[in-house]
Amino acid sequence: PIWILETNNSEGGRKRDAMGGETLLSFEPARTGRSTCVSSQQPIPEGAVRVGIQCWRMGRTTVAWQLPSSFLARGLRVEAAANGQARCKASGEKIDKGQLRFAMRTGGPKSFAYLGLEAGAPQVRRALCAAGVDPKGLQGFSELSGKDRKAVEKAVKVTPADRRRFDQEMDALRERTGAKAYARPDAQAEAKAPSNRGAGHKRAAGCAGGDGGKRARR
Repeated sequence: PIWILETNNSEGGRKRDAMGGETLLSFEPARTGRSTCVSSQQPIPEGAVRVGIQCWRMGRTTVAWQLPSSFLARGLRVEAAANGQARCKASGEKIDKGQLRFAMRTGGPKSFAYLGLEAGAPQVRRALCAAGVDPKGLQGFSELSGKDRKAVEKAVKVTPADRRRFDQEMDALRERTGAKAYARPDAQAEAKAPSNRGAGHKRAAGCAGGDGGKRARR
């Protein structure tokens, strides 16, 4: 897996996933049933797809695992940039004021990594495939203008072929690691599970604890 802070491979090229985007998040079936979703505090069953993101916690860099539906509900937000100070974590390009972007929680309440719409869309599509939900359910979507909503829907549209390809990829990983087969529960019920984490960035929450990374919304 390639984490959000590692966008280049050893040959200097960009790693790309099966859906055409740079691999910035990790998606994999849980190898055991011992991990816990940092957003919902629910246990992640063996074989269930989990999302991994590198973050700063307890004074060190660690990997935070989340259920896909919880990541979309608490750890990710789509929005128009409030100003032009942030840069896309994947491309390094400046995100101008008003430009659509994805904000991902990477640490404490004010710690976020930003991805431009084009750079972040492939990974958001993978998260949508894993959770089995519609793009309209993304945090912040309802607050966008009609024009921006259409742009987001177009960018992260998931086709049946995308879902089949993602499921086949996860099945292959289960077979390779020996993880159990897993039947995905209702995504909405999973995302609404109670959490004891504090709210941040307009309800977006992902990696618990820590105060590293970007310390202010930009």
